[in-house]
Amino acid sequence: MGLIRKSLAVGTLGVVHGSSKKQRVAKATMKSSAAAAQAAAVTAAAVASAANLAERQAEEEREFRYATDPAYRKFVDEKRAAEEAERRAQAARAAAAIRLRRERNQARLASIGRAVRLVALAVAVLLVGLCVWLPQLLIAKLQHRPVQRWMQEQLRFSAASHS
Repeated sequence: MGLIRKSLAVGTLGVVHGSSKKQRVAKATMKSSAAAAQAAAVTAAAVASAANLAERQAEEEREFRYATDPAYRKFVDEKRAAEEAERRAQAARAAAAIRLRRERNQARLASIGRAVRLVALAVAVLLVGLCVWLPQLLIAKLQHRPVQRWMQEQLRFSAASHS
């Protein structure tokens, strides 16, 4: 509120308003929007309360019907039993899938173990060939001696296994 307008409002004993038209409109708009927000909050609370009440009444009606209507009780019990059976079947399928995955992993590990043992055997044969048979063969060649018969068989077996 400006000083001139305030002085004029006091001097005319309130005939001239102390605030401008824009200020009065803004103040009225603010009050009406606050009232609308409060009304919306009250309405939302009433709707939520009504929904809760309706849900409670529906639950009470279901409980009463379950207690008094044998056909409805049978229907609900069968539905619950079917849901429980489905849950158990799903759990059994999950357990079977886990068991199958474990079996496959064990088979893979066993296969890898066999391959490692085979490679280790091949390396051992190669080392024996390089460290024992090859020096004997070279010494026999250098001394111009014929290779012993058992040595020839071992070399043939070794060459056949590496091929």
